[in-house]
Amino acid sequence: MIAGSPAPRDEWERVLAGRHEDVREHLREVGAHVLIATDHASVRWIGGRDVEAGTVALADDETVRLIRPGTRALAQELLDEAGLRAGRVIAVETTALPAALEPVLRGHPLVDVAAFLAGRRLTHGPADLERIRAAARYASRGQDALRRHIRSGISELELFDAVNAELTAHTAPAAAIVDLMFGDRCEQVGLPPTGRRVRPGETVIFDFAPLLDGIWGDSCSTTVLGPVPREVRRLHDHAMRALDHGISMLRPGAVVGDVDRAVRGVMAEGGYEYPHMTGHGIGYKQQDFPLFDPASKVVLQAGAVLALEPGAYLDGYGVRVEHLMLIEEGGASLLTSHSLSLEP
Repeated sequence: MIAGSPAPRDEWERVLAGRHEDVREHLREVGAHVLIATDHASVRWIGGRDVEAGTVALADDETVRLIRPGTRALAQELLDEAGLRAGRVIAVETTALPAALEPVLRGHPLVDVAAFLAGRRLTHGPADLERIRAAARYASRGQDALRRHIRSGISELELFDAVNAELTAHTAPAAAIVDLMFGDRCEQVGLPPTGRRVRPGETVIFDFAPLLDGIWGDSCSTTVLGPVPREVRRLHDHAMRALDHGISMLRPGAVVGDVDRAVRGVMAEGGYEYPHMTGHGIGYKQQDFPLFDPASKVVLQAGAVLALEPGAYLDGYGVRVEHLMLIEEGGASLLTSHSLSLEP
């Protein structure tokens, strides 16, 4: 069982067995003899546990093995494990294919199964959802802590240290991707904390994505100390309207590109635009399938967990707001609970 997973061992083994049979069935459909999975999220989804970077999942009709990077060349290890003969068809993920595998793949017909594996990671069963909910709660706790600790003159680094100290006072530390920016640094969309100190009237963007028990959470909010400048209030109002509109569209059957264009359209009504994705899936990867862009044809399904994060970044300030949602038959339900108010 994955460390920290609330699912009983026998239940989790059934989940993994179902995933493995799903993979084998797809290999048979595409005529492949073996799968070499190299996307870190796919490896963890297949293996059912957190693994170190560079681990490869090897699956065939009989077994599923995780091969860790070691002292021997990875290519030779895979050749030995798989017993690959010339001409056997290998299923690979072309979106995450390391050059070190070239000796293994040489002389073999290849079939790309990256889209298949990404699609399988789109939706989550009960065991994964419990862990995603925990990661979402942790992300919101981080946002709440920032509002408690922010004060005039504090630096970005000091503020995040205070947030992290509160989060880890009673729980084990969690790895995280952190953007924390004050004032004009918000123009840059995403930057780690520095010694820059906050002044009244400046925007504070905090994007916090923790990795908890092998599953990612995500969150973002924007706050202002003291009186909120009129132009910041206007931008924030549009970002909130865009987020709310996007959330209202999330349901089984919705097309990702339609949601993306609608959210961008609300921002454009105010004369705003943003250079990044409107949103993304989350779970075994911090930004997982589906990635929101205007051209995406991906159709949403119940069980998907998604982040939406509209915003804009202008001269001297910026705003971004984000929540995590679970797609259910009736629509979307929030998994994160932090405040998105401009006031701390």
